[in-house]
Amino acid sequence: MLMYLLKSTACLATLFLFYKLFLEGQNMHKFKRFYLLAALVLSFGIPLITFTTYIQVPIAIYKTPLEYGNINTTETIVEPTNYWSYLIWSIYGLGVLIFSIKFIKNSTNLFLKIKQNPKQRLENHTNVLLTEKTTPHTFLSYIFLNKKAHQQKQIPKEVLLHEITHAKQKHSIDVLLIEVLQVVFWFNPLIYFIKHAIKLNHEFLADQAVLNQGADTVSYRKILLAFSSNVTEPYMANSINYSSIKKRFTVMKKRTSKRSVVLRSLLLIPLAALLFYSFSNQKTEEILVDTQASHANKNAAKGASEKMMQEYRTFFKKYNNAKKKVIDMTYYQRIIAIYDLMTNEQRATVTDHKTILKFPSVDLKNTTKKAPTQLEFNSWKNKENFAIWIDNKHVPNSVLNKYSASDIVHFNNSYVYKNARSAKFPQEHQVNLFTKQGFTNTYVKADVNTYNSILQKYNSELHSFKKNSEISNDDLEIKNVQLKKLYAEFSKEEIKKYNIVFPESIPVKNSEHLGLVIKEEKQDPLETYKKEYNTYVTLTKQEPHYIHRSEAEKKKIDDLFTLLGSLYFSLSKEDRAKVKTANPPILPYVILIRNGKTEYKKRSELTAEDKKLLPPPPPPPPAANASLKHNSKEIKKAWTNWTKDATEYAAAVKAYSKGEKITKEELTKLYNKTMKTLDIYNAIAKKEKIESNIVPPPPPPAPPIKN
Repeated sequence: MLMYLLKSTACLATLFLFYKLFLEGQNMHKFKRFYLLAALVLSFGIPLITFTTYIQVPIAIYKTPLEYGNINTTETIVEPTNYWSYLIWSIYGLGVLIFSIKFIKNSTNLFLKIKQNPKQRLENHTNVLLTEKTTPHTFLSYIFLNKKAHQQKQIPKEVLLHEITHAKQKHSIDVLLIEVLQVVFWFNPLIYFIKHAIKLNHEFLADQAVLNQGADTVSYRKILLAFSSNVTEPYMANSINYSSIKKRFTVMKKRTSKRSVVLRSLLLIPLAALLFYSFSNQKTEEILVDTQASHANKNAAKGASEKMMQEYRTFFKKYNNAKKKVIDMTYYQRIIAIYDLMTNEQRATVTDHKTILKFPSVDLKNTTKKAPTQLEFNSWKNKENFAIWIDNKHVPNSVLNKYSASDIVHFNNSYVYKNARSAKFPQEHQVNLFTKQGFTNTYVKADVNTYNSILQKYNSELHSFKKNSEISNDDLEIKNVQLKKLYAEFSKEEIKKYNIVFPESIPVKNSEHLGLVIKEEKQDPLETYKKEYNTYVTLTKQEPHYIHRSEAEKKKIDDLFTLLGSLYFSLSKEDRAKVKTANPPILPYVILIRNGKTEYKKRSELTAEDKKLLPPPPPPPPAANASLKHNSKEIKKAWTNWTKDATEYAAAVKAYSKGEKITKEELTKLYNKTMKTLDIYNAIAKKEKIESNIVPPPPPPAPPIKN
């Protein structure tokens, strides 16, 4: 909100400065009127405009679990209450209230004057004759005059023409607009300057109209001086005012050439471009690109299989030959996916499905709710005429007695022709009613439910395919296309809200099974690491800190951190020396487990008691001992037991450090068991004169300190 106000104020200031420097003193008053109104619209509208730049970002699908060692990611943070925001909003609300009362009071006074005084209706305006002395002034199409002066013709015709111009050109509408804006933005001083400029320009327009009617300039000036005064007139009316007389006299003498008008107008083009560039919003949208799928497509690049092509042709052959053309929409979506998989050459051999079947685009998630009236709801209880479904489940009509009309947020009522009725549903009407939850599941989440249903089947088939790559992957490819097509339609907000997962790519079949020679596209591991490292550093340096981010953002950073770990250890020794390792995103914070709860604290701020709460690092995984293959069965068995126990203890320490359900007693028991198997191994190694360089695991952490 603050940024919007700053941008709109800066934009308005720029436009107003341009007006004061290049336009105000010029005799081009109609143009200036629309410029001032446009300045208000642009200054409040430009900061709301967002220009979006789309960039392609590869989708990372990582399966390696994240290991932080002694770092936990559970957070307990209590945010302090910000009372300043309450104070500021209270002051703003008070200001709006005061200015609203002032606006209503002034409007009411004007309308009461119109209602309570005699009126003289003319062709384009109405004279309101007042008993009190008043300077002639105008509001909407009403001109307020002193009754005695008007009847005795003491008001010059030039003054009357001046006020008639205000009425005919509807200057009061401009004033009402700026008054409403002043109520909302009462704290912005520029609004007051703009209001003064608008009202002054109205006087320029009225003066110009009088002079264009042939009035003598000198005489008219004398009349203005005679009728101008400091008498307070109605707040929202146009009247002759002494404070603006000098400037009006100066502008009356001014003559602006057409060339000057054109040049000053052209200056607005670069000014507008500058304002849009400086005060609009820039937004970067990430377009997710499945790099794994792209790699697979480069390798396979075969389009739809022959089996798919035959399925596509058979579908339309049966459809064209069928007397009763009934379409299973779920299966038809599969046919569309097959067409999407085809290469251009393959599509040239078949008929485009869109030329045969044309269905209107249905956007279920944006369906407008249609609630029933009480009369409609009561009529549906008649089981002779209506078959009822509630949230897509058929129910007896009597069930409606458990509901009220307000429980139903949407309904569909279909008329059933005689030849379509059945013994089970002989009624003329079939009505599907939706509760709030049912509407959400059926309409709002329609695409999400469809996506998740296909994804569940896809993952199951993918699991089977990975186990046995001899299995045909036609169904997988079809579902993969359907999923990606649906995923592309989701907004970032929907992906985050419903936790929508991008489908994993189909692994490329072994070249022996495909009968193809696949040329692998190799990438430089060092360059790949550097690119991912730079992305990671950029993400972790952005505000807010990792610990204050959403779970979705944390997961994105965690996945990238895990990827960097695997990429680093895949580098050669020489390449590792050329790069930096990634620091865990949680730094400089550490996790403390206190009374069963976890909290963040900077390592530099830890007390002696805090340090006792730090979970220990997990024991190092047992290193492979290549020499064992040449030793006795006894030491091999001891090594196997040590490896098993050490791994189990390492996992338990990590679970304990993350606050999972494991007691200190269980951890100590595992530690003692691990040390016992290590002692056995060391004894056998010493006996067989084998050097043992195993580092013992650290003991369990100290128990949490009770407050």
